[in-house]
Amino acid sequence: MTESEIQSKLRETFIQKMKEKECFLCWMLAHDEFSVLAHVQYEIGRLEKPLIDEVVQAGGFCNHHFHELLRLSNPPYLARFLQRLAEDVIHHKTRFLGLRRADCPLCNSLRKKETEYIAYFHNLFLSDTHFHEKYCDKGSLCLPHLAKVLKSDLPQEEKEKLLNHQMNIIKNIQENLRNLSRKSYYQAEKDEKEAPRQMTLLIVGRYGAEQ
Repeated sequence: MTESEIQSKLRETFIQKMKEKECFLCWMLAHDEFSVLAHVQYEIGRLEKPLIDEVVQAGGFCNHHFHELLRLSNPPYLARFLQRLAEDVIHHKTRFLGLRRADCPLCNSLRKKETEYIAYFHNLFLSDTHFHEKYCDKGSLCLPHLAKVLKSDLPQEEKEKLLNHQMNIIKNIQENLRNLSRKSYYQAEKDEKEAPRQMTLLIVGRYGAEQ
Protein backbone atom coordinates (compact mmCIF):
# COMPACT_ATOMS: atom_id res chain seq x y z
CA MET A 1 0.00 0.00 0.00
CA THR A 2 1.39 3.40 -1.01
CA GLU A 3 1.68 6.36 1.38
CA SER A 4 -1.16 8.06 -0.49
CA GLU A 5 -3.39 5.00 -0.08
CA ILE A 6 -2.56 4.79 3.63
CA GLN A 7 -3.45 8.47 4.10
CA SER A 8 -6.70 8.04 2.18
CA LYS A 9 -7.69 5.01 4.27
CA LEU A 10 -6.84 6.90 7.47
CA ARG A 11 -9.00 9.83 6.36
CA GLU A 12 -11.96 7.54 5.74
CA THR A 13 -11.47 5.87 9.12
CA PHE A 14 -11.39 9.28 10.81
CA ILE A 15 -14.71 10.19 9.17
CA GLN A 16 -16.37 6.82 9.84
CA LYS A 17 -15.53 6.89 13.53
CA MET A 18 -16.72 10.43 14.20
CA LYS A 19 -19.48 10.53 16.78
CA GLU A 20 -20.91 13.72 18.17
CA LYS A 21 -20.26 12.89 21.81
CA GLU A 22 -17.17 10.66 21.64
CA CYS A 23 -13.55 11.44 20.80
CA PHE A 24 -12.69 9.63 17.58
CA LEU A 25 -8.94 9.95 18.26
CA CYS A 26 -9.48 8.01 21.49
CA TRP A 27 -11.28 5.32 19.51
CA MET A 28 -8.37 5.11 17.05
CA LEU A 29 -5.82 4.78 19.86
CA ALA A 30 -7.89 2.20 21.76
CA HIS A 31 -8.04 0.13 18.56
CA ASP A 32 -4.28 0.50 18.07
CA GLU A 33 -3.65 -0.41 21.70
CA PHE A 34 -5.58 -3.66 21.37
CA SER A 35 -3.75 -4.52 18.12
CA VAL A 36 -0.35 -3.86 19.70
CA LEU A 37 -1.26 -5.88 22.81
CA ALA A 38 -2.32 -8.81 20.63
CA HIS A 39 0.94 -8.60 18.67
CA VAL A 40 3.06 -8.33 21.82
CA GLN A 41 1.47 -11.29 23.55
CA TYR A 42 1.96 -13.36 20.38
CA GLU A 43 5.60 -12.32 20.02
CA ILE A 44 6.48 -12.92 23.68
CA GLY A 45 4.76 -16.30 23.44
CA ARG A 46 7.13 -17.19 20.61
CA LEU A 47 10.01 -15.90 22.74
CA GLU A 48 11.09 -13.32 20.17
CA LYS A 49 14.34 -12.21 21.79
CA PRO A 50 14.62 -8.60 20.49
CA LEU A 51 11.16 -7.69 21.77
CA ILE A 52 11.61 -9.47 25.10
CA ASP A 53 15.01 -7.84 25.64
CA GLU A 54 13.49 -4.41 24.94
CA VAL A 55 10.62 -4.94 27.37
CA VAL A 56 12.85 -6.42 30.09
CA GLN A 57 15.32 -3.54 29.73
CA ALA A 58 12.43 -1.11 30.25
CA GLY A 59 11.44 -2.98 33.40
CA GLY A 60 8.35 -4.45 31.81
CA PHE A 61 5.27 -2.42 30.98
CA CYS A 62 3.47 0.36 32.82
CA ASN A 63 0.85 -0.62 35.41
CA HIS A 64 -2.03 -0.24 32.96
CA HIS A 65 -0.48 -2.33 30.18
CA PHE A 66 0.74 -5.04 32.54
CA HIS A 67 -2.83 -5.50 33.74
CA GLU A 68 -4.18 -5.42 30.18
CA LEU A 69 -1.73 -8.14 29.17
CA LEU A 70 -2.74 -10.16 32.20
CA ARG A 71 -6.37 -9.81 31.14
CA LEU A 72 -5.88 -10.57 27.44
CA SER A 73 -2.91 -12.93 27.16
CA ASN A 74 -2.73 -16.66 26.80
CA PRO A 75 -1.46 -17.71 30.29
CA PRO A 76 1.34 -20.04 29.04
CA TYR A 77 2.55 -17.30 26.66
CA LEU A 78 2.55 -14.71 29.43
CA ALA A 79 4.27 -17.17 31.79
CA ARG A 80 7.25 -17.48 29.42
CA PHE A 81 7.73 -13.73 29.39
CA LEU A 82 7.20 -13.25 33.14
CA GLN A 83 9.70 -16.03 33.87
CA ARG A 84 12.30 -14.13 31.81
CA LEU A 85 11.44 -10.88 33.56
CA ALA A 86 11.64 -12.55 36.99
CA GLU A 87 15.15 -13.78 36.17
CA ASP A 88 16.20 -10.22 35.45
CA VAL A 89 14.60 -8.96 38.65
CA ILE A 90 16.51 -11.56 40.68
CA HIS A 91 19.86 -10.79 39.03
CA HIS A 92 19.48 -6.99 38.99
CA LYS A 93 17.16 -6.44 41.91
CA THR A 94 18.34 -2.94 42.80
CA ARG A 95 17.55 -1.71 39.28
CA PHE A 96 13.90 -2.62 39.74
CA LEU A 97 13.42 -1.02 43.15
CA GLY A 98 11.57 2.24 42.64
CA LEU A 99 11.48 1.79 38.85
CA ARG A 100 8.75 3.98 37.37
CA ARG A 101 8.60 2.22 33.99
CA ALA A 102 8.35 5.56 32.21
CA ASP A 103 9.65 3.88 29.04
CA CYS A 104 6.83 1.37 28.63
CA PRO A 105 7.22 0.11 25.03
CA LEU A 106 3.45 0.07 24.51
CA CYS A 107 3.05 3.64 25.77
CA ASN A 108 5.88 4.76 23.50
CA SER A 109 4.23 3.13 20.51
CA LEU A 110 0.88 4.78 21.27
CA ARG A 111 2.54 8.16 21.87
CA LYS A 112 3.98 8.06 18.35
CA LYS A 113 0.61 7.08 16.89
CA GLU A 114 -1.13 9.88 18.78
CA THR A 115 1.35 12.46 17.48
CA GLU A 116 0.77 11.22 13.92
CA TYR A 117 -3.02 11.34 14.29
CA ILE A 118 -3.04 14.86 15.74
CA ALA A 119 -0.78 16.12 12.93
CA TYR A 120 -3.00 14.47 10.32
CA PHE A 121 -6.16 15.87 11.94
CA HIS A 122 -4.57 19.32 11.86
CA ASN A 123 -3.82 19.02 8.13
CA LEU A 124 -7.26 17.64 7.25
CA PHE A 125 -9.10 20.27 9.27
CA LEU A 126 -7.28 23.04 7.42
CA SER A 127 -7.09 21.65 3.90
CA ASP A 128 -10.01 19.23 3.41
CA THR A 129 -13.36 21.02 3.13
CA HIS A 130 -15.44 17.84 3.37
CA PHE A 131 -13.56 16.67 6.46
CA HIS A 132 -13.88 20.14 8.04
CA GLU A 133 -17.65 20.18 7.50
CA LYS A 134 -18.05 16.60 8.70
CA TYR A 135 -16.16 17.31 11.90
CA CYS A 136 -18.13 20.50 12.62
CA ASP A 137 -21.33 18.53 12.05
CA LYS A 138 -20.68 15.40 14.13
CA GLY A 139 -17.05 15.26 15.29
CA SER A 140 -15.81 15.51 18.85
CA LEU A 141 -12.54 15.48 20.80
CA CYS A 142 -11.89 14.72 24.45
CA LEU A 143 -10.39 17.64 26.38
CA PRO A 144 -6.86 16.11 26.53
CA HIS A 145 -6.81 15.71 22.73
CA LEU A 146 -8.44 19.09 22.17
CA ALA A 147 -5.71 20.71 24.30
CA LYS A 148 -3.00 19.05 22.17
CA VAL A 149 -4.66 20.16 18.93
CA LEU A 150 -4.99 23.73 20.22
CA LYS A 151 -1.23 23.82 20.91
CA SER A 152 -0.58 23.40 17.19
CA ASP A 153 -0.18 26.25 14.71
CA LEU A 154 -3.83 26.30 13.67
CA PRO A 155 -5.10 29.82 12.91
CA GLN A 156 -6.71 31.42 15.98
CA GLU A 157 -10.09 31.51 14.26
CA GLU A 158 -10.00 27.74 13.74
CA LYS A 159 -8.90 27.15 17.33
CA GLU A 160 -11.87 29.17 18.59
CA LYS A 161 -14.17 27.23 16.28
CA LEU A 162 -12.92 23.89 17.66
CA LEU A 163 -13.18 25.09 21.27
CA ASN A 164 -16.70 26.52 20.88
CA HIS A 165 -17.85 23.38 19.06
CA GLN A 166 -16.64 21.17 21.90
CA MET A 167 -18.15 23.40 24.59
CA ASN A 168 -21.54 23.16 22.86
CA ILE A 169 -21.30 19.36 22.92
CA ILE A 170 -20.44 19.42 26.62
CA LYS A 171 -23.39 21.74 27.31
CA ASN A 172 -25.71 19.28 25.56
CA ILE A 173 -24.42 16.40 27.66
CA GLN A 174 -24.69 18.58 30.75
CA GLU A 175 -28.39 19.03 30.04
CA ASN A 176 -28.82 15.26 29.82
CA LEU A 177 -26.97 14.89 33.13
CA ARG A 178 -29.28 17.43 34.71
CA ASN A 179 -32.33 15.54 33.46
CA LEU A 180 -30.91 12.20 34.62
CA SER A 181 -30.25 13.54 38.12
CA ARG A 182 -33.97 14.33 38.49
CA LYS A 183 -35.22 10.86 37.48
CA SER A 184 -34.80 7.24 38.36
CA TYR A 185 -32.55 5.39 35.93
CA TYR A 186 -35.51 3.44 34.53
CA GLN A 187 -37.40 6.63 33.67
CA ALA A 188 -34.48 8.18 31.83
CA GLU A 189 -34.14 8.47 28.04
CA LYS A 190 -31.30 6.69 26.24
CA ASP A 191 -29.22 9.89 25.80
CA GLU A 192 -29.63 10.65 29.49
CA LYS A 193 -28.46 7.18 30.53
CA GLU A 194 -25.37 7.50 28.33
CA ALA A 195 -24.51 11.00 29.58
CA PRO A 196 -22.30 10.02 32.59
CA ARG A 197 -20.09 7.82 30.40
CA GLN A 198 -19.96 10.42 27.62
CA MET A 199 -19.01 13.26 29.95
CA THR A 200 -16.33 11.18 31.67
CA LEU A 201 -14.72 10.15 28.38
CA LEU A 202 -14.80 13.70 27.01
CA ILE A 203 -13.21 15.15 30.15
CA VAL A 204 -10.46 12.57 30.77
CA GLY A 205 -10.16 10.61 27.52
CA ARG A 206 -10.10 6.85 27.06
CA TYR A 207 -9.40 4.43 29.89
CA GLY A 208 -5.68 4.08 30.62
CA ALA A 209 -4.69 7.11 28.50
CA GLU A 210 -1.79 9.28 29.56
CA GLN A 211 -2.70 12.82 30.62
